[in-house]
Amino acid sequence: MRGFRDRPGVPVVEFPIVIYGYVRVSTDEQSDSVDAQTARITEYMQSCGLPCGPIYTDEDISAYRIWLRDRPQGRLLCDVLQPGDTVVITAQDRLFRSLADSAIQYERWKNTGIRMYDLSKGRYIDSVDDETMFQLLAVIANDFSRRAGYRIRTINEHKRRAGLPWANCRPLGWMRKDGAYVPCDSERAFAATVVADRDSGMTWRAIALAALHARVKKPVRIRGEGHYSVSDMVRLYCAARAGFPKTPRDALRVSAISETPPSPACP
Repeated sequence: MRGFRDRPGVPVVEFPIVIYGYVRVSTDEQSDSVDAQTARITEYMQSCGLPCGPIYTDEDISAYRIWLRDRPQGRLLCDVLQPGDTVVITAQDRLFRSLADSAIQYERWKNTGIRMYDLSKGRYIDSVDDETMFQLLAVIANDFSRRAGYRIRTINEHKRRAGLPWANCRPLGWMRKDGAYVPCDSERAFAATVVADRDSGMTWRAIALAALHARVKKPVRIRGEGHYSVSDMVRLYCAARAGFPKTPRDALRVSAISETPPSPACP
């Protein structure tokens, strides 16, 4: 039990210590799945004999780029924790891959009496040796993520310059197929409509609204409903005028959207 005293003279109100779990997977770590982590954490929590809170799960989240408090479920976990509580993880890198994030959050939890239990080590991280090892592993995880990010950027840059599919990017007017780009006839036909509408004097917003009413959607949806935005209309227009290049050109780099009807060149 732990106690809380609101102000002098008020009796201490005791409430139980709670044990919580945290699970995280990024897009390239499917081998360490949500179900596998959750099962291990649940088994341990049930064997502790302590009141169990929820298991917070962040999916498709990079712990290197996004700190714990900036993750949707990580923020909820940090907000609910009270002195004496325990956070159970399957491994340290599920919580942290950023050296700065791990150092700040670990110090904050240690000073407020919040404990971490690492299933990969089979013990709490609370001794001097454990803290030293925690810091060393944080350095290693940070360096690994930094180097991996550099390798990915190098590979993607090579593929981009070679006109090959890279990351989740897709040039307008093209589709991915068997490791290469193939023309997307439906999007090119829609782009021709956009060009005709714009050249006739329609504003970008009017074109986007007409496409929305016609229920025209992108051939590949990454997020949202897949509708074309106003800025997408500008990019489609430029791509069609440029002949649908696979690699970026200056004509496709749109820094602002103008409502002025177009000149013969790309707006």
